[in-house]
Amino acid sequence: MSARSAFCRQAWSRMVALYGVPGIGPLCLALQEAFEADVPVLLFFALADAAGEGLEPADFDRLTAAAAEWRALAVVPLRRIRVDLKDRAVTPELQTFRAAIKASELEAERLEVARLAETFEPLSGPPGLAPAYLARLGVPPDETARALAALRDAAQSVTRPSRAS
Repeated sequence: MSARSAFCRQAWSRMVALYGVPGIGPLCLALQEAFEADVPVLLFFALADAAGEGLEPADFDRLTAAAAEWRALAVVPLRRIRVDLKDRAVTPELQTFRAAIKASELEAERLEVARLAETFEPLSGPPGLAPAYLARLGVPPDETARALAALRDAAQSVTRPSRAS
């Protein structure tokens, strides 16, 4: 199996681990709120960069456009419902319903990552996807530098092979 295939096969589990690194979840949510960052795309790109995998510019454009389409179709509507219900889910039934919406939102993101990985695997190109993505979103250079440093360090921590003790 090629390194790129292995990367694509492990993308979701590593993204979940990356999001769980202290500070990364809040960083991603801040970029989502301020610049409409698609968190799965950002994390996928950060992990690809850490793995030395990349895309040619035309493929980058195609991949981000497909992700944006799915995000608008499935992820954002589910997120809106979940957020709108946050303060309204006062009964156990509504809390259960909101939890189901949250699970569906997470599943929509998992499907997005599966689509990203499937499209990404046969392609090639230079790394540098996360900086390109943040630039496309209009994230200021100083904020981009801070975000990239945090993502790079965290991505390395989740992609580094673990040693048995």
